[in-house]
Amino acid sequence: MVYVMWQIRPKIEVVDVSSLYAGAPTWFSIKLHHGGKFTKLPDIKYTRGEVRYVDYVDIYEFSVHKLDAIMLDLGYPYPRMIELTDESPVIYCHFRIPNGDFQFGLRALWND
Repeated sequence: MVYVMWQIRPKIEVVDVSSLYAGAPTWFSIKLHHGGKFTKLPDIKYTRGEVRYVDYVDIYEFSVHKLDAIMLDLGYPYPRMIELTDESPVIYCHFRIPNGDFQFGLRALWND
């Protein structure tokens, strides 16, 4: 099998992931919402962000370090190198449990 590093999909490109990953059962894509904000409870939503897809992610190679690299490619600072000041950007990463709802299915993601 040929090793392919993940890549951020161009914004307008539509991909058939069934054919993209044919023969590569450990690869997947990430739907990444970023640049927005969470609203407050009780009806939490994510607003004013954009969506990007990251393709060719290998389940056995993926880690928070890969996520850091993806965030760098999207123009965000490397989270572990941010000097903490009152003006530091606040970056939170969450994932949604597969088939979980948005209200209760989000979990913090900053470690393996």
